[in-house]
Amino acid sequence: GADGGLDGAVLVGCKQTLAGSHVFSCNGLDVTVTAPASCLTQTCGAILDIHGLGMSADAEDDQTNLRAAGNTAGYVVVQPTAPDGRTVYGPTWYDSDDDDVWNSYMQVVTSWKIDPKRIHATGFSQGGFMTWRLLCKHSDVLASAAPGAAGTSNCPQQDVIGSCPFTGNQTPKPLDVLFVAGAKDVLVPPSCTSAMVSAVTNAWGGQKQSIVGDASFTRDRYIGTAGYDFEVLTHQYTTDPIGKLAQLGGHCVPGATGKNGSIWDDLYCKLPVSFTWGKEVLAFFQAHPKH
Repeated sequence: GADGGLDGAVLVGCKQTLAGSHVFSCNGLDVTVTAPASCLTQTCGAILDIHGLGMSADAEDDQTNLRAAGNTAGYVVVQPTAPDGRTVYGPTWYDSDDDDVWNSYMQVVTSWKIDPKRIHATGFSQGGFMTWRLLCKHSDVLASAAPGAAGTSNCPQQDVIGSCPFTGNQTPKPLDVLFVAGAKDVLVPPSCTSAMVSAVTNAWGGQKQSIVGDASFTRDRYIGTAGYDFEVLTHQYTTDPIGKLAQLGGHCVPGATGKNGSIWDDLYCKLPVSFTWGKEVLAFFQAHPKH
């Protein structure tokens, strides 16, 4: 769990190669690293999975299931937990944490046998905003990225949180991106997420194709610069209207099955849903190594 390795101990430094799931303290952060033993002897990919406001590495994994699914698919999964005590909400990311998160991730990447063409990042809500920022700064390293439920900088206005402008010298090199947005999201409304889609397509170009969808979601692909894919999953789902997080509306994780006993168990999108976010992220990363 987030309280340490299998024995509960927090181990110092991310430059370690211990198979299984362990919590390491590096750059002032608790970082959960989950790795299959096979990655000691054969080349694997790496996935950075960043939680949202008030959550933790464990709560994030309850939403994405990337530890188990990623390990099975041959990825080392890295899930940092934000420092606690900054806000009343619990663990909270600041934009200033980006370098510590990235440096921790790179320590893991350089310790294991990681294919440089299979380095990825994903995150939800606050973690989605950080994913956009890391994509902005490290598009030379990342193969593909999957930000969720996160829009342009400081949008909504009361949330002072950075994103990626996609303008001027803050235009990342094109890479493959999968983006999920809730049409009924109360926390990060469509005005914020659609502005993000516009920023990306204005910078990278993009001929829109609707790939698949039903009454509850659409999946659009923008084929942009040099054949990179920018895919946008827009869903109509909401949290359970009688659940603890009903007020979030469409700020929910499709297909999540959180069961750790915290309030985040209610972050799932109420069933039925037509796709599972964690599975989509993993499939996208598998299909989109570095060009």
